[in-house]
Amino acid sequence: MLHEINKELFEGMETSFTGVLELYTNSCPVCIQLKPVLEEVANEVENVKFYTINAQENMSVARKYKVMSVPTTLIIKEGEVVEKILGYKDKEELKNMILKHF
Repeated sequence: MLHEINKELFEGMETSFTGVLELYTNSCPVCIQLKPVLEEVANEVENVKFYTINAQENMSVARKYKVMSVPTTLIIKEGEVVEKILGYKDKEELKNMILKHF
């Protein structure tokens, strides 16, 4: 399941966060294309938490992770980014990139 969060929620769990965090904006066509793909992957991958956060509305999170373009998908383990995925990826590619860390 894909959960929408904001910076306050994320900051509360940030240091121990393990999961996938996608940064997007509502005006980004590629973000709109990626969302259903990410939802499918989130529904298929067990024991991994999936979150999305609007980078425009939560700039401090985008700055912290040096996000220069959206969509950016971060794979995070115990608060540390282990992989940064830029742009659109198809379902199988995205799923494989995530699964190699869990």
